[in-house]
Amino acid sequence: MLLKEEEEKKKRRRREGGEQEEERRRREGGEQEEERRRRRGGKGGGEEEKEEEEEERRKRRRREGKGGGEKKKEEERRKKRRGGRGGGEEEGEGEEEGRRKRRGGEEEEEKRRRRRGGRGEEEEDVEEEKEKKKKEKEGRTVLFLTRLFAFHGRSRSWEGYYHHFSDPACRQPTFTMYAAGRYTRGTPSTRVRGGTELMFEVTRAHVTPMDQVITAMLNFSEPSSCGGPGRDVTATNGCLPLGIRLPHVEYELFKMEQDPLGRSLLFIGQRPTDGSTPTGP
Repeated sequence: MLLKEEEEKKKRRRREGGEQEEERRRREGGEQEEERRRRRGGKGGGEEEKEEEEEERRKRRRREGKGGGEKKKEEERRKKRRGGRGGGEEEGEGEEEGRRKRRGGEEEEEKRRRRRGGRGEEEEDVEEEKEKKKKEKEGRTVLFLTRLFAFHGRSRSWEGYYHHFSDPACRQPTFTMYAAGRYTRGTPSTRVRGGTELMFEVTRAHVTPMDQVITAMLNFSEPSSCGGPGRDVTATNGCLPLGIRLPHVEYELFKMEQDPLGRSLLFIGQRPTDGSTPTGP
């Protein structure tokens, strides 16, 4: 019982002491605030503004002084670090940079090799062959031609005269080719209604130049590349300068119609204008 009373007394004393301390602080704060007001009351508005500006300038100078000092210290630390490293370390850094660059170049080269390695040798050969054919095709001259055919049904043989020209109106001849061989029985075309697809085997050919350019080209060609006298190109397996190869197969599309007078008309499928030969029906 006595302990509880003693404890209660201590709590009251602490509360009273805290209230007294709080009261003292309030009085001191009020007195200080009153003193500041009296001081401000004794000065004009202009003086107060000047003091505030002066105080602001002092604060700014202190901040700038600290900032400038910190920058100088940082610069000194950098100089000390650079000065503390010997020439060997700088050379080591240069070598390390060179190694990084070499590694980057090696990695790039490895990526290229992997991309190329994804394709087999056969695919590379096919790509090279395609590129070769593309260049050959680009180097060819655009040609125009008329054709005259004779068919021998009993022997399944044929003859044809191919007259080549350099202009669309077919008035400027370049060379004429005579070709002969055999043909297969025709099959109905799946693309042209009423048309017939035939396959011609060319076994003999003869070339006649018709202008100075073709004549000069054949005269300066290798003897074994485009026939001999009279330009029979059968023995040389064609005429390489003109893109003629023997023996080879021609695919043609024929269609028979009649005009209003009852005459038979033979329509032949269009040929590539770059001088190439179709490789399929």
